[in-house]
Amino acid sequence: MENLVYLLLTVVFVIIIFFAVVRMGNETGIYEKIYAKQIAFSIDKARPGMKLEIYLGSAYSVAKKNGFEGQIVHIDHNTNKVTVNLIKGKGYRYYYFSERNVIWDIKNKRLILEIKKKSK
Repeated sequence: MENLVYLLLTVVFVIIIFFAVVRMGNETGIYEKIYAKQIAFSIDKARPGMKLEIYLGSAYSVAKKNGFEGQIVHIDHNTNKVTVNLIKGKGYRYYYFSERNVIWDIKNKRLILEIKKKSK
């Protein structure tokens, strides 16, 4: 019985490692991390009233290569979280620190951010 449990845990661990390596091996994870951090850092550096545009052409290319057609970027100003998904799954999450309301939209492969003061 102990051997069976050990074998099952080993198989589950190997499968998890395999999918992590496959995901990182095709550079999808790297692109998710780069875009999430770039967007979060841009929000942190921006002042209220600023409007920013970030071109997401490479992100769309990677997502298309992976067969992903969902929402590539999601910004939650309640939790200060930026999530970038370029393949089906959780994606990469990165938090920004500034207290801002971020109004965002994606048009023509461009992420448009409008930074506003956070209302209390």
